[in-house]
Amino acid sequence: KDAVRVRAERSRAALAEAGYEVVGDLDDLIPADESFGAVARVPAKQVTAAAIDLLVTVLTEEHQPQRVRPTQAATTVLRHLRGARQRGRRSR
Repeated sequence: KDAVRVRAERSRAALAEAGYEVVGDLDDLIPADESFGAVARVPAKQVTAAAIDLLVTVLTEEHQPQRVRPTQAATTVLRHLRGARQRGRRSR
């Protein structure tokens, strides 16, 4: 808990010092006490499915400022992730 607060304070201070235009209040970056409660366990299968969905989204978003052509390795990984995501959806 203390380590998270220290890191949040550092992030807030760094953003304030950098002079970025911020919408909202930088103090909102500091976690409230109630943010540190018990955490329910999430099944590994569910975490994996969410991670795959996130990766596919990040790798395929059209609104990215600069699109780069993926390497053959990245294309292979992406194809594998898409297949895993589709298999996961079918088994739900």
